[in-house]
Amino acid sequence: MPNGLRSIRDVLNFYTFLLAAAMIIFPVLIGVYDLQMAWRTIDRDLSYALDMQSTDLQR
Repeated sequence: MPNGLRSIRDVLNFYTFLLAAAMIIFPVLIGVYDLQMAWRTIDRDLSYALDMQSTDLQR
């Protein structure tokens, strides 16, 4: 705990700030992870569709 916290109110404000920061940072990280996974899925599906098209055109 930082040395600047001298009262109960300062400690509560500090922990309130930490909670608010966690409530902002963790959903953002989860969203970025989900976006990355969706991008990989789209890339895989598009590659599969292009392979199917090229195979069909070769026939």
